[in-house]
Amino acid sequence: MAIMKKFHFYWEEPYGRKEPTVIHIEIPGFRKDEITVNISSSRLEISASKKSRKVQRGKDFYREEAFTRSFSKIMSLPHGIRPEDFDLRIEDGSVTLKRKKKRVEAK
Repeated sequence: MAIMKKFHFYWEEPYGRKEPTVIHIEIPGFRKDEITVNISSSRLEISASKKSRKVQRGKDFYREEAFTRSFSKIMSLPHGIRPEDFDLRIEDGSVTLKRKKKRVEAK
């Protein structure tokens, strides 16, 4: 029996700022291509799923097992978050949203 690893979610807020600069979600056991992320101004939706099959053949037996794992999480985001202000990076086992640096125009 597989043990489900814990899901971890956190964001970093620099001292004195009210909005997060980095939102990091750890989803152990899932590959990059198995993770889906949707972000809107009010919520972050993350889902992941995987299927696998295990076959054992012997002289006098045949055994086949199918496994399915899925994960889904919807989180409310702080007021004022704009999806276009973040870069999204999906890696094996994690998702990171990092606030884009604002460009300062010279006068």
